[in-house]
Amino acid sequence: MNSNYVAVFLVFLVLALSTVSISFMLSSVFDSTRNAAIVGTLVYFGSVFVVILYPDNVQPSLLVIPGCFFPIVFIYFASGVISQLEISTVGLQFSKLGVVIDGHSMLDCLAGGLLGILIHLLLIIYFE
Repeated sequence: MNSNYVAVFLVFLVLALSTVSISFMLSSVFDSTRNAAIVGTLVYFGSVFVVILYPDNVQPSLLVIPGCFFPIVFIYFASGVISQLEISTVGLQFSKLGVVIDGHSMLDCLAGGLLGILIHLLLIIYFE
């Protein structure tokens, strides 16, 4: 593995925080635990359809960043960047966060994930 361990940890930290924040957001929207669990599961795994809507190799940054609000979309795009950097024997390094691969970079993915966490937290505050 050629990647910097701290950079990979950062990606998984954003993924974990995004997953927890979307779960808390959905639980604050619904009064019933049962409804929150059902809708939460549908939203979490249904966000795969966001990936399907993007055409192959035509993913400009302006579409990737909003898509990364969802944890599954975030890890889909982030893992694509990591795998391409590993194939090129460079690995994910902090100096390579801005390298554009398939129309987006790891910096776009991280920005989308962090903006998603911020929006989820603001919605939690609003609904509580």
